[in-house]
Amino acid sequence: MFVIHANIISTSHVKNYQSKSITLFILAILSFLHQDLSGANLVSKPPKETHIIKVLKGDLRDVKLKTLGSDLFYNSADDQHTIQATSSLFTFREFIRKLPVNDLRILKGQFYWDDNDDDEEDMMSKREDAHDEIIVIEELIKYSTLAKHDFVEFIFKEFHSSYSKKKLKIKGSDLALKIVDVEGYSMPLNLISAMKDLFHKHGDISTQSSYSKEFKSICFYLICKVVKEMHTTLVTDITKHLLQQWYHYIHFVKDFTYFEVDFVWECLKKITGDFYYQQMNKLLCTDVPTILKKRIDELQKNISEYQRLCKSSSTEQSMKEGLEEAMYSKWKLASQIGF
Repeated sequence: MFVIHANIISTSHVKNYQSKSITLFILAILSFLHQDLSGANLVSKPPKETHIIKVLKGDLRDVKLKTLGSDLFYNSADDQHTIQATSSLFTFREFIRKLPVNDLRILKGQFYWDDNDDDEEDMMSKREDAHDEIIVIEELIKYSTLAKHDFVEFIFKEFHSSYSKKKLKIKGSDLALKIVDVEGYSMPLNLISAMKDLFHKHGDISTQSSYSKEFKSICFYLICKVVKEMHTTLVTDITKHLLQQWYHYIHFVKDFTYFEVDFVWECLKKITGDFYYQQMNKLLCTDVPTILKKRIDELQKNISEYQRLCKSSSTEQSMKEGLEEAMYSKWKLASQIGF
């Protein structure tokens, strides 16, 4: 009993000692933390939140965001132009109306503008890009025989033929834009940065032109519009209609004003060449297989209908009698049957 009692006492003392040790250890830690938190020299400032952390928390203050497909030419310094765009400034439509008579006549020779909804124009362009099944096959055969360089020449000839016959529309959304002075020329607000970038890289490309400042401004509008759209359009979203529009704009400026636009002309050639392979890939991998499957399904359906017709016709009594009579009378004269 003594031994057991002694063991019990010893075990109890050990447990009490361990409990006291743990308690003292916890108290020591709390005391240390209290001193750290209360010490003026030991208080550290919370780390500054990064833009990423702010966005994740939903705080967008002082955070500049950039969305896919936005204006890559945008410069915050251009905001001053936007602020100045009050009702006292006239619109692009009003600017066109004030063109010299001869300049206005030239512009109307290749472009038109009105107050109709731009959605109608967009729908027309989509219908032009939508291919009939037969046209798809024909274009595939036609394009497949061309090298990249030959395709560019071929498609440019097609665009030039359209340029000589069809006018392009200046959209109402552009006509409604306010006009500001950029590098001494009048430019719609949405093309300010494109214009500045153009002058920064290539200088004044209109020095060889003798046209009025107003007409040059119209031509700068066309070139800057092309350049901006090239910088904001994914290759996969380029359509034949868009390429034709770019061609129309560049050719008009090059043909009438002698602007130095070789740099954007060469760019259009390269983009058209890439479009060729994009189009061929789409035709071979998507359009043609889809068309072939549709045609095969239609043929199989027709075959089933023909087989059903043949089977049902040969079993019907009236059809049998008619066939037998036809076989019997086919060597008779027509008068022997009709009279």
